[in-house]
Amino acid sequence: KAIKRHDASALNMAMEEADVPWDAKWLTVVLKELRNAHGNLNLSFQVVDWCVALKGVTPTVITYSVLISACAKARQSNRAFQVLADMRREGVAPDVITYTALINACEKAGESDRAFEVFEGMRRKGVAPTVITYSALISACAKAGESDRAFEVYEDMRREGVAPDVITYGALIN
Repeated sequence: KAIKRHDASALNMAMEEADVPWDAKWLTVVLKELRNAHGNLNLSFQVVDWCVALKGVTPTVITYSVLISACAKARQSNRAFQVLADMRREGVAPDVITYTALINACEKAGESDRAFEVFEGMRRKGVAPTVITYSALISACAKAGESDRAFEVYEDMRREGVAPDVITYGALIN
């Protein structure tokens, strides 16, 4: 069921009554719901702040990645990079999902060069891109009207042994 803003306190009460403690898993579930159903980015950040300050929740790489994904949906790439800085400051290492969400945030903001910077940084850290990562990068190229660059990414993907999927081909068609 979708969580509405006024239902946040009710959710907290229900969890307390059921003796379900707030933790990173539940925080992530709530953030996904907020991202998918509401798109209210400020509320997502408020929920994180509340859980950290009042419930002692320690966000995980998954929590941060979902928050970055919410920033992407809101087309707020700078805020996504602030989340990355926060997670690094907290000692949480980004993973392929985090980097892919950042590339997606760049794509939504029309920042293909920045998407490539994320991609190269990811590779320098030894994080292997997935088909989803490559598809996001190709989409960033497509949005920027850089078809030659998109096909270069596709060729790189094939050289690396990553099999394209229907999303990849859809991005290339764009």
